[in-house]
Amino acid sequence: ALLQDTCTQEPLSIIIFGATGDLARKKLFPALSALLVGGQLPADTKFIWHGREVLTMEALWRRQAGSADLQLLRQSRYLHATYDWSAPEEFDPIHQELGPASRIFFLATPPFLFGPLCHIINTRLRNPVGFTRVMLE
Repeated sequence: ALLQDTCTQEPLSIIIFGATGDLARKKLFPALSALLVGGQLPADTKFIWHGREVLTMEALWRRQAGSADLQLLRQSRYLHATYDWSAPEEFDPIHQELGPASRIFFLATPPFLFGPLCHIINTRLRNPVGFTRVMLE
C-alpha cells in the first residue's frame, strides 16, 4: 500500500484545505478516490474536506466529485471556516472530528495561506499520538 511504511494499525485522516477549488475538483477527488478504491490507503481512512463556503457534503460532492467512487463520499465530511486568523478556535471542529488519527494535511489553497494554515496545523491540529504531515500544492 502507498502508506504501508508510515501507517500502522492507527487510524488515518486526510484533511484537504481548499476543497471547493479547481485543484480539488480536477485532481484530488479523482486521485484520492482511486487510491482508496485501489487499496493504496487504509480502508477506514477518513477524509475531511475544508473550505470557506457553507455547504453540505452532498452539495460539495455534486459540485466537485465528478466520477469519484461513492466509497470516498461515505468516508468524507465537509467542514467550513472563514479563515479568520484572529479566531483560531474556528478550526477546533476539525481537531474534534479527527480524534486520535494520524493526519495528512493537503493545502490546495493560494500560497499566501500556507504560512497561516501551517501555524494553525502546528498549534491546533497536530496529532499528539500519530504522525502529522503537510503537503503543499
